[in-house]
Amino acid sequence: MILTLLVRALALQSCAPGNPDILRMVMEAKTPADHDAIASYYEKQPAKNEAQAASHRELAATYRQFHNTNKNMMAPHCEIMADSYAKIAAEDSALAQGHRKLAQSAK
Repeated sequence: MILTLLVRALALQSCAPGNPDILRMVMEAKTPADHDAIASYYEKQPAKNEAQAASHRELAATYRQFHNTNKNMMAPHCEIMADSYAKIAAEDSALAQGHRKLAQSAK
């Protein structure tokens, strides 16, 4: 489980530029407080990523409605981005839950 969490954290690092310390936090986590801090970070991320997903869905709709010449290229791109952000939000939630469990088991 710890390896899975580390792999997920590393994969999502590029999606979380707002806190460059998250990589260090994950690599150095040993105590319940460390895992609680990581969980707190990841609990804030889904809302940001869901907002990005919603924005891309809105852009896709706009391209389909107003840009007839570009809609076949741009709208699918925006839909793919929206789906990606939604998946990242779900992964962030899973990471938060995993770190909460690690914190509880270490107490």
